Amino acid sequence: MIKAGIFTDAQDRIRKKIQPMLDLGAKKGWKLHTFTSTGSARGINICLVWEIQEMI
Repeated sequence: MIKAGIFTDAQDRIRKKIQPMLDLGAKKGWKLHTFTSTGSARGINICLVWEIQEMI
């Protein structure tokens, strides 16, 4: 959850908070499958779904 108002700098906060997670996933070779954000009473809920290679 990112604490941000829906109308006050919400998009900037999302970008700044999740970029490190996206960078880490990409460094591990993961592929971002789905990104979903929804507003809530306390902030913005973010769900990241990754595709990873099957370990053989």
